[in-house]
Amino acid sequence: MLQYGALLVDGRNQRDAVVTGANRWSQRPLRSWPPDPALFERNWLVRAGDVDPAGVLRLDAVARYLSDLGVEHLDGFPDGELHPCWLVARTTIEVQKPIRFGERVHLFHWPEAMSSHWFTARIQIRSDAGGVIEAEQFLVCTDAEDRRPVPMTEAFRAALSVHATDHRLRWKPALRAVARGPVAPRSFPLRCTDLAAPGLAGHELAWHGVVEALSCHPDIGRRPHRATVEHREPVWTGDAVALTTWRSESGVHQQLDVDGVVKSLSHVRNSE
Repeated sequence: MLQYGALLVDGRNQRDAVVTGANRWSQRPLRSWPPDPALFERNWLVRAGDVDPAGVLRLDAVARYLSDLGVEHLDGFPDGELHPCWLVARTTIEVQKPIRFGERVHLFHWPEAMSSHWFTARIQIRSDAGGVIEAEQFLVCTDAEDRRPVPMTEAFRAALSVHATDHRLRWKPALRAVARGPVAPRSFPLRCTDLAAPGLAGHELAWHGVVEALSCHPDIGRRPHRATVEHREPVWTGDAVALTTWRSESGVHQQLDVDGVVKSLSHVRNSE
C-alpha cells in the first residue's frame, strides 16, 4: 500500500501565501474510544531511529507508525487488494504523555467516519510506561494509475462501517494559508529517502519540517502538544521545495511550497 500526501477536494491553491492559521475544526478534541473493544491492534518496541536526542519519540516516526499500522489493518479488509493506494489528506497527532526509547507501544486503529471515497482513521498509541498519543488521519481511496479519488467497493465499506459512527463524511480543510509574513522561505532539499513510487514524496516529508521546527521551539515540544499537517498538492522528484516557519500566539506554523505553490500546511500548538 502506498500512502502519500497530495491535493484532495479543495483545488483552490494560494500562491505567495505563507504560514497557516487554524480554524475551529483543528482545535476540536479527538473523539473518544469506540464502545467495541475488538479493535485492530499491534505492538512493538520504540527503536533508536525513532527518537530525538533526548530519547523522546519524534512526530515523523509517529507518522510512519500510522502508515505501517494502516497498511496492515486495511490489507486484511475484504477487497483490500483492490485498494492499494491511499492519499493522506490530513494527519493530526496529539502527544498527551511522551513515549520514549525502549518502551513497548500498543497501537489501536479503527475507522471513525466514512463516505464512498474516503474515511477518517483514529489511532491510539499507548506505551507500557504510561505514554499516550492520540491521532487521526483523513484517508482517500485513489486509483493506482492516475491517483484520482475512486469509490471503495461495497464489501470494503461494509468492513469500515463496523466502527464508523458517521457515514456522510465530508472534506473540510482544518488549516488555511494567511498573508506572507516577514520570514523568508528557505530551501528544504528532497532526499532519495523522501520519495516513493512513482516519484512522489511520502506524506512524512512535511513531518520532517515539523520536527525541525519543534527543535527550535522546545517550550511547545516539552509539553502536551497537538500537530496537524494538511496536504494540498503532491511533491515530485526534482521539485525545489521551500520551507517557511512562523511562530504566533497560537503556536508554530509551517508551509512547504514549490515555486510559490502551496504543497502542505502545518500547525503545532500546546494542547493543555
